[in-house]
Amino acid sequence: MPKFVFMPPQDDLKAMFAARLADTVPEYDVVSPETDEEAVEAIRDADAACGWVPPAALAVAENIPERRFQIILDNARRFLNDEPLTNVVDKERWY
Repeated sequence: MPKFVFMPPQDDLKAMFAARLADTVPEYDVVSPETDEEAVEAIRDADAACGWVPPAALAVAENIPERRFQIILDNARRFLNDEPLTNVVDKERWY
């Protein structure tokens, strides 16, 4: 099961996003740790994270650096095949 971590501090907006993500993609384990210590443990086997990831947490994240590499590799292939890229920021839409 893929794991998504909402990094602390938690607030109403993150709680809303976490609940919506969990409802929309029930096959994901959505975690919202309250403390930095809990976040370090939660991100250890996470596939993605939302929010600022402190260096100590990123250092123990086993899957996130590989996932970032896979996105870059996939976009390089897409670029070479003249296909739309993924994870592109649309500054006009603010995401």
